[in-house]
Amino acid sequence: DRGTWRYYAEIPQTPYGTTSLSALDHIRHLFYKETRVEVLGLPGGLDIWLFRDTEKLVEWAVSARDDYNPQGTNANQMRILFMSILDYLDGAPNVHLDVPNGPTYADKTSSKVALLSVDPAQQQGTELANNPPGYLDHVPLHLNGVIKAPDATPEMRKIAAHIIDELNNSSKWLKEARSYARQLVLMGNNQLAQPQALTMIDTLLSDVTYAYIGQLDPKTNTVVPGVLQAHYDVQQLASLTVTKDLPQTI
Repeated sequence: DRGTWRYYAEIPQTPYGTTSLSALDHIRHLFYKETRVEVLGLPGGLDIWLFRDTEKLVEWAVSARDDYNPQGTNANQMRILFMSILDYLDGAPNVHLDVPNGPTYADKTSSKVALLSVDPAQQQGTELANNPPGYLDHVPLHLNGVIKAPDATPEMRKIAAHIIDELNNSSKWLKEARSYARQLVLMGNNQLAQPQALTMIDTLLSDVTYAYIGQLDPKTNTVVPGVLQAHYDVQQLASLTVTKDLPQTI
């Protein structure tokens, strides 16, 4: 009985554009309903996979740093870790761009979708079924969809724009991490035992850590945010603003 209603709230859901998606549709893609990755065996939304995969990079980089020694006795294990990092950064379909004919060491399902878009097929969206854009491009696509929705609230647009900035930070750090991982994975055992390799590993570890948790800016004493903060902020897009202004129609 609408006559008993006192309050009302909804997530904006007016379809628009050529895809006829609403802000609610785009939010669903982020949270739990991303069909492009589900068909590849990755159920759920884009946000959780971006969060998990970036966290995994930190784990592998820490392990590689711990495995280093001047005798080079752990070089083979370190190389597997660098390769695993590239599996997630490039995606298994594209890692050959960095390591031709190299095996996939990371989880074969999780690595089907990349963090970065490194291949023209990803960048142009020509093989969406098997090689969709990297998460750091795919998530902003839906965030921009929220921003452009005609009934999105100013607060939603502000949050979505802020998350895009956070992911741009992470993308910058992960692109640098990819550069170091590419060099390290191609080094011989003797090279991986040199101090120069340790310096590169330290930088790689810093980059993936910053991409995940952010970096403290000493000038402002504030954190330049990364994926972790974006993960928290995405949840705000599903918040409801309760109002006494009841709609005329539903």
